[in-house]
Amino acid sequence: MSSKGVDTGLIAASAIAALLVLIWLAVSVVLIYIALPTSLASSASEVFVLAAINFWPLLLLLLLLGLAGVLLFTRALHERYVSAVARLVEHMTMAVRAERLVQLPVGGGRAQQSLARAANALLLERDQLRHHMHDHVASASASVVSERDHLAALMAELKQSVLVCNAQGLVLLYNEQAAEQLKNSFDDTRSRVPLGIGRSVRELFDAGLVDHALRTIDNQHARGVAGPVVEFVSVSGTGHMLHVHVSVVMRDALVNGYVLMLQDITNAHRAQSQRDAWLYQLTDFSTAHLASLKIAIDSLQHGDVSDAQRTRLHTRMRDEVSIFSERIRTAADTVGEQWVTRWPLQDIAANDFLNATAQQIESWVTVRMVVESAPDNLWLRLDSYSLVQALAHQSACLVDAFGLRYLTLRVQVMDARAQLDLVWVGQAMSTETAMSWELDPMVVHGGHVAMSVRDVITRHGAQMSFERERATHQAFFRWTLPVARMTSSPPPRPSPACSGVESARVTSPQRLELFDFDLFQHSDQLDALHDRELSKLTYTVFDTEATGLSPSLGDEIIQLGAVRIVNARVRGTDCIDQLVDPQRGIPAASTRIHGITQSMVADQPTAASVLTSFHAFVGGSVLVAHNAAFDMRLLELKQVEIGLRFDQPVLDTLLLASLLYPDQTTHGLEALASRLGVVPGTRHTALSDAVMTAHVFLKMLPMLKEQGITTLGQAIAASQASFYARLAY
Repeated sequence: MSSKGVDTGLIAASAIAALLVLIWLAVSVVLIYIALPTSLASSASEVFVLAAINFWPLLLLLLLLGLAGVLLFTRALHERYVSAVARLVEHMTMAVRAERLVQLPVGGGRAQQSLARAANALLLERDQLRHHMHDHVASASASVVSERDHLAALMAELKQSVLVCNAQGLVLLYNEQAAEQLKNSFDDTRSRVPLGIGRSVRELFDAGLVDHALRTIDNQHARGVAGPVVEFVSVSGTGHMLHVHVSVVMRDALVNGYVLMLQDITNAHRAQSQRDAWLYQLTDFSTAHLASLKIAIDSLQHGDVSDAQRTRLHTRMRDEVSIFSERIRTAADTVGEQWVTRWPLQDIAANDFLNATAQQIESWVTVRMVVESAPDNLWLRLDSYSLVQALAHQSACLVDAFGLRYLTLRVQVMDARAQLDLVWVGQAMSTETAMSWELDPMVVHGGHVAMSVRDVITRHGAQMSFERERATHQAFFRWTLPVARMTSSPPPRPSPACSGVESARVTSPQRLELFDFDLFQHSDQLDALHDRELSKLTYTVFDTEATGLSPSLGDEIIQLGAVRIVNARVRGTDCIDQLVDPQRGIPAASTRIHGITQSMVADQPTAASVLTSFHAFVGGSVLVAHNAAFDMRLLELKQVEIGLRFDQPVLDTLLLASLLYPDQTTHGLEALASRLGVVPGTRHTALSDAVMTAHVFLKMLPMLKEQGITTLGQAIAASQASFYARLAY
């Protein structure tokens, strides 16, 4: 069956053959009539008319039988010499794309059989040549593979969690420690996105926080700082805190990517908070008991104290010392062994901070920022992101209250402390208003922030005041901040000993593939997603197993499998393989197909929980499935329950196959995989089918390109013309 369901070529050929037979019969009758003598012509015509009147059903039956014979003969010829050749061409097209040897079926006429044998001989010779070339490439690549394996081994053995992203923030390398740490630290199943090749770090951390960090690094690089770095702390919805150290990957004097080193400081911060609480309690407790001791000592110093009073005072002093010692010992036992750390503050050049802050405020608040340059050797020690939020909050309050159009940022050093001023000209405010802005929760870019300005002040151990300069009609908020260090030269450039690390690109079959340096070449596309090239998109290929084939009648998901395609490669480590409790019975007929029994899904999560995680896993990628109408229907029926929509673009390999190979008799997944040389996995498991579909889809991309289908929009439009696009569930 073709993509339209009807072979128009066969219909045309049959119609022409039937027409030719009818014309031949008509011409024969006319010629016979003309050839008859005149004396017989009239009687022959009378005989013909009488026969037509009396025997027309028999004549019509004979005519129809004759036409049917012609049509069957035409169909047999068409099938043997036209359709069979078309199928052979499609088989040859797929065999050429296959990664392993695929032999063409030998059938049809003698000429076609000879052609198939010759093509099989060429395919065999090509396969032998390919193996020969593969051996040469493998030999030549041995050193590269060795270097790659060294890198993989190093990453695997590192205790430090590391991930590397390109200039656009797409992950191209990470180790298992990073994946495990992010999974444990951000274990919020509704919003957590798993770490994977090609994912954006903006999906893993707060996007504003990441943008601020990268902007700070870019400003440092623009100032000529060699090896710029920045640090920030990301807090998850579950309260986990990750300290992130960001440095750059340089290439040709340009920032080509970033290296992020992660450290979970949740326990350390909790221990510090507990220690601070104990110290506060100990101080408050000590004040009262030390006062009691002082009173006892002062009383003993008077000479008129009786022996009985002296004994009571000594007993009281011993009791106070005993209580005081016990409280100190309890505090030491509780927090003495814990690691002591405070909220991490980063060292940042004052000018870098001022420029990044001005850019951020202008993007959040309708105001023009003026920056007064600070000394080049002035460095601040602070949590730049929270301080930027505080300054942006103050700026927004000033603009809303007084309609200001310009604000100024300046910094200077006074008594070994830095004074950061947010300055405006015009109307001053009351101290009560300034105090309310300090204590209320901050509002940044239209959204509330859990912290207040006072919290930011406390975090930095800083001071803030509201001041006026009546002579210049200026008013300003002054932040007194710690100075990190003062230096006359930028930090030294890192040693180039590891400059060749990023050149390792060959994958290893022995280790998990957790890197893809080709993503260093990725560039953002400004066009709409539908206008992007198919080969440059990220895909999530998925498959489901269900209790039956009628989702609209109550059949439920019992297994979900998915794998991602990034940079035209199947990422086997970035996948989902999850059984699902359908909360209903599984028919025996379905179990015979996929092998999933009721006991296997008894303790598994429900579809709502699994699909919520799957939605985060998919992100902004394009969905791909074989016979996607069935799988998408299962997802759509759950959208209201989970409160999320699967509105990503969808490509269906069934529809694409019907477009690429219209003369094939079947477009099933196994048949496609066999023709394209894709080694099938364990059939009717969701993940295995998803992986097989992913490899089949990648084989189709160059064939689609040959037919002029290069963008996502073109592929979707072409799929809608397929006969199979009419299927509904």
